Amino acid sequence: MSYKVLIISYIALISTTPNGRTMQSLLQGVEKENLSLFCVRGTPDNHCCASTYRVTNKDALMSLLKLKEMGGVLPLDSSSQKAGTLDKSPRHGDKKSLDYLLREIAWKYGKWNGKKLKNWLNEQKPDCIIYMYGDGAALQNLSVFVSRFLNIPLIVYSCENYCFKGINYIDYKKFSIPFYFYNRMSSKATKELFRQASALISNSDQLGEEYKRAYNIQNIKTVMMASNMEFIENFKVKDTKDIRVVYLGSLKSRADSLAVIANTLSKINPELKLDVYGNITDEYTKNVLENCPFINYKGFVSYDKVKEIMYSSTLLIETIDTDPITVEKKKYGFSTKFADSFACGTPFLVYASKEIIEMRFALEHKCAFAATCEKELLQTLTSALFDEGKRKEQIYAAKSITAKYFNNEKNIATVNNLIANCVENKVK
Repeated sequence: MSYKVLIISYIALISTTPNGRTMQSLLQGVEKENLSLFCVRGTPDNHCCASTYRVTNKDALMSLLKLKEMGGVLPLDSSSQKAGTLDKSPRHGDKKSLDYLLREIAWKYGKWNGKKLKNWLNEQKPDCIIYMYGDGAALQNLSVFVSRFLNIPLIVYSCENYCFKGINYIDYKKFSIPFYFYNRMSSKATKELFRQASALISNSDQLGEEYKRAYNIQNIKTVMMASNMEFIENFKVKDTKDIRVVYLGSLKSRADSLAVIANTLSKINPELKLDVYGNITDEYTKNVLENCPFINYKGFVSYDKVKEIMYSSTLLIETIDTDPITVEKKKYGFSTKFADSFACGTPFLVYASKEIIEMRFALEHKCAFAATCEKELLQTLTSALFDEGKRKEQIYAAKSITAKYFNNEKNIATVNNLIANCVENKVK
């Protein structure tokens, strides 16, 4: 039997965004006609779900100012040109905790969740909710409300540890009154969320254990984002002039480590440079990348182009800055390209703190070249580029790990069985 699923996610189901791609991968075993979506930002891909109800941050604010319901169903069929697009948000470096707090106040006291939304929920008749966890209290509260309003189970999907961070992860001040109140609202909402939740899907066993200890939730499944890339072995050592070392992905909290890697490459051979692909969202990152002579910044490219670059590269890089605040903030985050990097057949190197989940995974399963500090980096890079035996050993270890942990069929079965279990048994 197929069940109807309501997705509640801040970002729409857009395949070109990490969140959208993650949720689409998670729910690929559910027929599109059985999926409905509530979102805040963006317009989902065409035909990815049966119906979408969107309330933007502006809608929430206007509903407070005008004291009437705002937002509504998106007419996807008649706006196909806008499908799969994400509206602009403030640059990462410009975000402040005061903005987050004011946004939550608008959502808390706005009139956006009235009769129109309730009628849409009744029309969709979902059997369960899957909420993509974020730190904003508004969608946490909405998920709880819908679960109770329709008397259906709530499943939380999380790849973040916002509720466990002991730092101001928005603007990095030691003390901020706006952040204190924002975080207090979020913490209260998270406790209520997990009191209502029937199950949790996490992106790692370790993150799942954190939630189990904190909220005593028992029904937990680990699902790691799968890859659909074909394995094409690419371990042959190339001449220095043909070597291409590449980083692809988010540049947030990575600029310093990328510069360290690029400078280390230059010590191996001054001709070697690091090609960096991604979207610069803050001035600090821009300055670091521009001022490092051994970085070739290539800009943002599409996901199809990303896959093409992966196959043609000599070595792929994943990295996170090693300062304590970044380590705490990024501790449980798996890059959406992590699975692709294992699956494609091009050697892969991770440079990060031992506390980062990606590094812990690489070390535990011995499936990537790994350097946990700058001191280890020179030797690790040299082996990853010039030791053909180790390059071959790494890609086949990664291939084995892909089949075990990043497997589409296993993911589909896990998610579908969990949905069925929650719906049929109303597990709480």
